[in-house]
Amino acid sequence: MRVLYILIAILAIRFVLNLSKYIRTKKYHDLYAEWLVVERTSKPVEVRAQVVALLKDAGVTDSYVATVQPVGYGYIATSGNTSVMQNFPNARKDVATITNGMFLQAIGTYRSRMLETFNPLRWIDWLIHLPRYTLSHLGVSADAAITRLAQIIWWVVGGTITLLYVLYKPELESLIENWIKGKS
Repeated sequence: MRVLYILIAILAIRFVLNLSKYIRTKKYHDLYAEWLVVERTSKPVEVRAQVVALLKDAGVTDSYVATVQPVGYGYIATSGNTSVMQNFPNARKDVATITNGMFLQAIGTYRSRMLETFNPLRWIDWLIHLPRYTLSHLGVSADAAITRLAQIIWWVVGGTITLLYVLYKPELESLIENWIKGKS
């Protein structure tokens, strides 16, 4: 019964965390849209760090726009590419369009994560690919050799445990019951 309560608690925490991020992202998106149209206050600048953190947490990649300035006599100067996230908020039309798209992508990601909380197939996929997700969370590429090696080891160990459970189910259940009774 404890396991069921723990599982429900994990699901509830995951759902609430993603709901919180979803609501905050929508709030910051609305604040940015209002800033673009109505009045230019300092509020979007004050929450820039939170906006960038939410976008990165949602897996939204930063976009870059070319910076070009007229210098006179029909010439222009290019000063390279500018990061959209690092220059938030920006009212330039092309940057605002990209920023809006980044917000919408993050909102969709958090909505999807909330719904995935209750999808059993998603949890099975997570369990099968646990090393890949764990190493990815730590910043290791999914294509790295260490990730592939950890995944293979995980599958071999999981397959071995499953095979042992199928072959020796009564003995293992008796062992686990005795262990639990000894703990109580």
